[in-house]
Order: sequence, then structure tokens, then C-alpha cells
Amino acid sequence: RVHGAPAAVPSDPLHRLNPRSAVTGFLEACHQGDYTKAAQYLDLTRIPPRSRAQQGPQLAKDLESLLNSATGFDVLQLSQNPEGNLGDDPDPNIEHVTDITSNSQRFTIELERSQRASEPAIWVFSANSVAEVPLFVPVPSTESRIAARLPRFLVTTLLLDTPLWKWMALLLVALVLFAIFRLFVRLFNRLIRSLHFARTGGFAWIAAIVDPLLVLLSVILFRLLEEMIAPAALSRLYVGRTLLLVVVASFAWGLINLLDYLIMHLDRALNHRQRVVSRSVVYLGRRAVKTIVAIFAAILILDNWGFNMTT
Repeated sequence: RVHGAPAAVPSDPLHRLNPRSAVTGFLEACHQGDYTKAAQYLDLTRIPPRSRAQQGPQLAKDLESLLNSATGFDVLQLSQNPEGNLGDDPDPNIEHVTDITSNSQRFTIELERSQRASEPAIWVFSANSVAEVPLFVPVPSTESRIAARLPRFLVTTLLLDTPLWKWMALLLVALVLFAIFRLFVRLFNRLIRSLHFARTGGFAWIAAIVDPLLVLLSVILFRLLEEMIAPAALSRLYVGRTLLLVVVASFAWGLINLLDYLIMHLDRALNHRQRVVSRSVVYLGRRAVKTIVAIFAAILILDNWGFNMTT
């Protein structure tokens, strides 16, 4: 390497450089029906070499079924650090993915960090987890009472591996929670306007933070109901990304509203001459801070979506 040149950034065509991207790549390969590719996310060292080409894709398919059945599993909870989450296991090369109860038995799915000579360290599903997959493959269950009463196209049509009727149920839950959110906001605004302090600005700052708090509460309720609906693991990933966007955007919105309140309060405290002198500076600063808040919110969202925001 030329002296002073930056070190080459390690790369892996399957994006297995951190736990979250490894599991995301595995689920996307399964969604595409490419179980041969998905098998490359598994540690198959315990499988005889001559049997790996046949058993690997089937193990990948079975592991996909297990992750889909784990309603509490969320890819966004996995670390994006190339070294993994150092606090979830005594062994720094092991990453806890999720605990699964299947066929009345409970076991843990883990990733393991491995590295070959002259290659970057990658994360794959550990050999122990892969060996246990055939023992815990969920027994095919009969259709739920809801699915049995629905038109067949709602049950058989899949979007991100999730039946269409479940997407409709998630949409209905979102619409109901949004309506409740709007109702609470209107009731709160009426309450504030009816209070004496509201007319003097004493409670104005509360209005800036109540919306983000209500949004956060709505997201928590949505996640609880989502577990009951039980979409597939890949669907939960995209739903989680959308919810993250909503939460971060709402808190950025709340910070901007709070900034507007502070600027207004400061403006009222100034006399006429001070307002003339400082108004342009204050309002320029307000625009700058708003821009910074929006930029940091965008960086946080994109970083959690898996984009490399280091630069």
C-alpha cells in the first residue's frame, strides 16, 4: 500500500460484514427464492461437503420458516457494528439473534463471526444453530379461522412473504391508530385553549412535545398489534423501517416546534429597538438550527436503514 493512502474498506458481496446486514441479506435471498444463495449465510461446516449443495438450500428454507414464526423477532434490533453487540454474549464472536419456541420447544438462533485468511470477517448463522434447525422446523398449521373465511386470493397472494389479508389488517390498525391520534390532539388543543395559562403562553411549549409523545405511544401500540397479526420476518423489517421514519420525523418536528416557541418567547421579551437589531440574526439562527435538526434526523434514519453514513 502506498504510504499515506487510506486503507481499503473490506467488502463482501453478500453484505455479511455486520449482524443486521447479514440477516437482512439472508431474508432477501429467501424472498427471491434463491436458497442456494441463502445457504451461504449458514455455517455448514458440520454438514459433509458432498451433502452441502443439497442440504444447504433446504436448511436455509427451514431457517426462514423459523424466523417467520418468531413474532417477536426484529431485524432492526441487531447490531450494525462489524464487531457485533459485545454485551449480548460472553463470546464476542457470537451474536444473539432471537429465541424461538417451536413444536413446544425453545432454542436460540445465533450468528457467529468467522474470518478466513486475506478475507474480511463475516457473520453467518452459527454451526450450532444450523444443526438444530431440522429439530425445530415448525409443524405446518391449519389456517386460522380468519384466513379460512376470507377469499382465497387474500390468503394466497403474498407481498414480502406475507399474505395480502395481513397487510390489509396492518393498514386498518394504522388507520385506526391515526384516527385516535388525531382525536387526542384535537382534545388536547381544546383543553389548552380553555386554560388560563394557554392564553398567556404558559403551556405553549407542551403542545410542541405532545405530538411526538402521542406518535411514540401509537407506534408502541401498533407493534403490539403487529405481533398478533404476525407478518413474515422480512415484512416486519420494512414495517419497522417505516415506523422508525415516523418516530424520528415526529421528534424532529417536535424539536422544531419547540424552537419556534423559544424564538417567539425571546422575541416578546425584547423591546422594540432590540427586536429591530436582533430579528434578522435570531431568525437566521432559527433557520440554521431547523436545517441541522432535519439533517441529523435524515442521517439517523438512513443509518438505521443500513446506508453507510460515516462519510
